[in-house]
Amino acid sequence: MAAPNHNRCCSDRPPQTKTYNVFPLEVRNWLLQVARESVRARLAGRRDRPPQWKWEWPAGFQPPSRPPGGVFVSLYLKEKLRGCIGTVALRGPSLPAAVADYARNASFQDSRFSPLTADELPRVHFEISVLSPLKTIDEPEQVDMDRHGIVVRGVGKYQGRQGVYLPQVSEQFGKDHEAYIEHCCEHKASFAPAAWRDRTKTQIFVFTAEVFSEEEQGAAADT
Repeated sequence: MAAPNHNRCCSDRPPQTKTYNVFPLEVRNWLLQVARESVRARLAGRRDRPPQWKWEWPAGFQPPSRPPGGVFVSLYLKEKLRGCIGTVALRGPSLPAAVADYARNASFQDSRFSPLTADELPRVHFEISVLSPLKTIDEPEQVDMDRHGIVVRGVGKYQGRQGVYLPQVSEQFGKDHEAYIEHCCEHKASFAPAAWRDRTKTQIFVFTAEVFSEEEQGAAADT
């Protein structure tokens, strides 16, 4: 199974590409197919992950030497979020296997939504965000509002509390670095909005992401 520290951190905004460019078009489309086929198999009654996705990449593709920091899989229905789950610390399976796992988690285990149905599958678009490793920051101005997702993480007695926003969310806050961090503190990490100022309570991290979707890539969805 994929790493257990999954989070929900997406918005209703249409997908946007945010740096960390590693994968060519054919590999992006293949990963999107992994996500869709994993969910289709679950809807057909299969509980296990298809074995060919556990470690193998498409023939001829050399995975990046520096592994990604994490991955999120999101579902959109008519540009509205339908599910989003992932991790910022990918340690367990290969990326393709994690995509398969988190596609299922986002489809059936996101508590904000009812489980995806077979009737909905042809109408949803899958989006994958492959994250760079996390980087610690000290000041809000170090957040690049055009590129960065953020993680607010509790420390000390607050360890275990965490909030994540993917880079796609930053556009909602314009150039207001503090509003972006404070919103994540309050709405994702269950801290007071200004908790990020107290470094005995929180750490702030940034990351970039390679974001691609079936809609954006023109990958074939069900008909």
